[in-house]
Amino acid sequence: MRPARRVRDPPGAGTIWQVMRASSTLPGSAPRPAAAPPAPAWLRRDLLILLVIGLLAFAVRLQMAVRGGGLLGVGAYDDGVHYAAASSLIHGRLPYRDFLFLQPPAMVLAASPFAELGRLLGDPTGLRAFRIAFQLVGALNAVLVAAVLRRWGLPAAVVGGVSYAVFFPAVYDERTALLEPAGTAGLLLALLLTGRGRRASGRAMLLAGAALGVACGFKIWYVVPALVVVAFARGGRLRVLLGLVVAGAVVYLPFFAASPVRMWQQVVLAQVGRSRNEEYGDFFPRARVLLGVEGIHLDAPVAGVGAELLTVVALVLLGIAAAVALTTPGARVLVALLVATGAVVASSPSFFAHYAALTAPVLCLLTGLTVGRLLHRVRARGLQVAAVVVVLVAVVALNVRHDLDRVDVRPPGAALQAAAARIPGCIASDDPTLLAVMDVLSRDLGRGCPLRPDIGGYSFGPDRQVGLDGEPVSRRTNTAFQRSTTQYLLGADAFIRWRGNTALNADSLARLRQQPVLAQFGTWTIREGLGTSSPGR
Repeated sequence: MRPARRVRDPPGAGTIWQVMRASSTLPGSAPRPAAAPPAPAWLRRDLLILLVIGLLAFAVRLQMAVRGGGLLGVGAYDDGVHYAAASSLIHGRLPYRDFLFLQPPAMVLAASPFAELGRLLGDPTGLRAFRIAFQLVGALNAVLVAAVLRRWGLPAAVVGGVSYAVFFPAVYDERTALLEPAGTAGLLLALLLTGRGRRASGRAMLLAGAALGVACGFKIWYVVPALVVVAFARGGRLRVLLGLVVAGAVVYLPFFAASPVRMWQQVVLAQVGRSRNEEYGDFFPRARVLLGVEGIHLDAPVAGVGAELLTVVALVLLGIAAAVALTTPGARVLVALLVATGAVVASSPSFFAHYAALTAPVLCLLTGLTVGRLLHRVRARGLQVAAVVVVLVAVVALNVRHDLDRVDVRPPGAALQAAAARIPGCIASDDPTLLAVMDVLSRDLGRGCPLRPDIGGYSFGPDRQVGLDGEPVSRRTNTAFQRSTTQYLLGADAFIRWRGNTALNADSLARLRQQPVLAQFGTWTIREGLGTSSPGR
């Protein structure tokens, strides 16, 4: 007869069993709660790695902003538009119906808490917090890249996460509050939640769809990668699609119901009707930006090496990475996303440097996956670590020149604020960021002053003019835009004109320069307006 086998306590449950035994020998005594078992060593290691990746990404984005124009710098333009639109909303003005806004409404909603903070504590405080918050979203995106890649091994996660943390197209976009950081977060979260395939829960699939719907609520371009994720969501396509539709409806419908025609014109038709960007009209110039070869002020990330050669090498490596993804179970969605996002950016009439943020996460996911799969057969842990270190050094070296470049412009904030405080009436600007820097945006909205959050956007909307060839005319030759913009600036009690891309022509500039100077700090000039559009006149 065999002796009875001793039943062993479950791993990590010794404390629970001790409490149960103690309570059975001490009747009437209340058992003390069991201490939670410590987290496994691998989990603590992974969490530490994710934390380091997030901190690195945030530090790189913060330094780009601080070393350049500062947290109150000007130059991005769109972030000021978003903040001014949100400030208009909390003062009772609806986008599309009451003012022009060329993007979906999610950004206005996301920026509203910061605009309210600016109303209470001053617009400079609200603007700083707004920008830092989106830098943190960028840090989250780097963490999500690593988390998505973790299923293919730790080397893949580390390389992909660090690559995104320092990849210039991502850093440049996420240094401030633009649309793409939030869209990227929604896309990556959806990839993470659907990555388990048929093992993913129905709730996870719904949440993934909701994340995609919110992403589309920030930028309409994300509809394309969202549909790719839906197509590859095995075992839950309908749930993902349902979450996408419901979340999108929650974001869009309230504003669409208030002004359906204007919203359709501004969000859809105004984008489609833009003219082709001449400088980046062909594929190759855009590829240089998308691959991180071309920066803002530097042509190539490696001194002495031509941008064309680096672009060709990068395209070859990208082809290899795509081939690796096609032969890796569960990774084909990355190739589909590469094709989809690349096609969207390539076919867009206009092109700006921050558009590269649409393809940036996919490129870093493919980079991490390729390194992880190549190292999968390497059994020696030391060789794996050495290879990862070499790759990371190369990635950092290829991005450091661009990442340390000074972008944006630092205005004399304190001087402009002091001068604006002495002006009792409404102040206008061709860059709404300056109104926040001068701490007059919330003040003037509270007074009922007119505000165009996106003054340049009128050339794509109400002031759009088409030439004999059917193409939109440039702003400098657009008489409706020139007249409308100068009337807006002159209609205030004072105005400050700074942005060159507003593209006012010589006649418009001469008309504005006729007005008396109220304050001047170098190239920053506040002039007296006519006050014809100020409340009560």
